[in-house]
Amino acid sequence: MRRNDTKRIGDAGEAEALRLLQERGYTGFNLNEKQPNAWTYDLEISTLRGRVKISVKTARAKRDISLGTPRSLERLADEAFVMILMPTAKKHEIQIHPGGYHLLIVPGQVARDEALAMHRDYWGEELTKAAKNTVRIKDEVNRPGSRSRAGQVFARWNATYRDAWHLLPEPSLQDPKSGSGVAIPDISVSAMPPHGEGELRDTEQGHMPNTGAIRDAPHDDMTITPQDIVEALDYLQTAGVSPDSICRMHHFDKNQGYADLLKYFKDTSTIRSVTNRLFGARLRFVVNEHKKGGHDRFEALILEALRQWPLPT
Repeated sequence: MRRNDTKRIGDAGEAEALRLLQERGYTGFNLNEKQPNAWTYDLEISTLRGRVKISVKTARAKRDISLGTPRSLERLADEAFVMILMPTAKKHEIQIHPGGYHLLIVPGQVARDEALAMHRDYWGEELTKAAKNTVRIKDEVNRPGSRSRAGQVFARWNATYRDAWHLLPEPSLQDPKSGSGVAIPDISVSAMPPHGEGELRDTEQGHMPNTGAIRDAPHDDMTITPQDIVEALDYLQTAGVSPDSICRMHHFDKNQGYADLLKYFKDTSTIRSVTNRLFGARLRFVVNEHKKGGHDRFEALILEALRQWPLPT
């Protein structure tokens, strides 16, 4: 890539960061669309804690990340975040597609305080140079006695904040541009009934369990557990529903088999994203309606589930 492609790489990094956020249920927009070269921040998203601003930094090839000027970093709010996209290894060009980069999600307070402290330690009393020079962290080993700590900060962030999605507040379906709310469908599923009283599991003979419906939680309860999804998937797999049909009730980039889905949700401790909660709501509907009887075709139930719980726009 030519060096004069820097802006294009930066724009691509911002677009990829926004795509990743939207994939996880966040609504948001690029601040540079309203004001080109917006100061400090690039994206704004809606969360259950309010609007959150994000600074996006994209490193081209050296895993040498420019965090901006000290003045820009000083404006970084505690509740903001810095998303850093960088090559997967030294001397590799970044590829803006899944698997072509590493992602760091760093809290604003950490990025501001640690980076500025490192920068000021390096320049010491050379205040004019400190103010003019860009703050950078690098994938390098700092030698003993070196005044640079850019490699130490990089190593800590890379170990602590790689794919740190759990640090972001839960998404809200409010449009950050207009502040208008988007109606959230009832996507709650309560805990499963006690063992032997409606549990979604295979019988020893592999037949469908003759059980009652999953008990709905109160309307304002947004809780759904990974176990709810696992047991619903077990039920539908036993019923012979194809993996392709299951994947239609999510938004996967590619179809995944039952083994992959079950492993993912068994290894997940909580359901955070809106899309996964919607997935659970659709599974619940299909299972419950099938248990009520009178439905020989899952296709009709899946279409109705998608109609009742569409993805938020």
